Amino acid sequence: MRRFLLAIGLLALSLGASPSAMAETLFLSDAAQAEVFFLPEEASRLADPAPSDATRLRITGAYSSGDRFAPEGMVIRHGRPTHPWPQGWDGLFIVERSGRASIHDMARVALGGGVFNLRERASRESFLARAAIDRISVIQSHLLIRNGLLDLRRIEGARTFRRRILFQTDDGGIGVYDTSPRALTLYDAALELQRQVGPVMALNLDMGAYDFCELSTAGETRSCGLLSRDGLGKLTNIVQLTARSGD
Repeated sequence: MRRFLLAIGLLALSLGASPSAMAETLFLSDAAQAEVFFLPEEASRLADPAPSDATRLRITGAYSSGDRFAPEGMVIRHGRPTHPWPQGWDGLFIVERSGRASIHDMARVALGGGVFNLRERASRESFLARAAIDRISVIQSHLLIRNGLLDLRRIEGARTFRRRILFQTDDGGIGVYDTSPRALTLYDAALELQRQVGPVMALNLDMGAYDFCELSTAGETRSCGLLSRDGLGKLTNIVQLTARSGD
């Protein structure tokens, strides 16, 4: 059964889930079409209007590197590995040419019928060759939930911030969880997501001064983040998720 859920602030519209249980979910669809826009080269694509029959979410994706102005960690742009060296983080977000998206553990990435350990050079090189054939896009971040279990531990005195988390459900649905307006530790945000939604995989998205969030429904667009369009010059990548109402 196809599902779509959209929450604005503390109001939720849900099919098959109670609003109180999913109150912080900005987006959830098992038929989402995903894209990663790499900035500034693809900034012009942000001018595309949202379809009137769809809900579209645009959010900051991976962390940005200040010294080389590019996403941090492993980066593959439509099959082209512009930064094929992974960071220590364990989360990988893959967008296929078809628009299908998935979240993976860096040590066990399923693609094209194979399973790759990107921590090992030979396996990583095979993965990059497969990625070029399939023309996938890849960004990397902290993995927060792995196979339904928390992949981080509580740290005493950890700082609190507004958190935004990209997650995947057991039926392949892709969603975004946002703690706004509350500031939580990363552990508490992941724990809350695990208890309320129960995803199989989840990774952290960049926030703070890089917090861009734009939500479009029925052709109308509103900001749900800190940065406006005028602040896009500091971003290196944006994740776009789209779900049509008929899907």
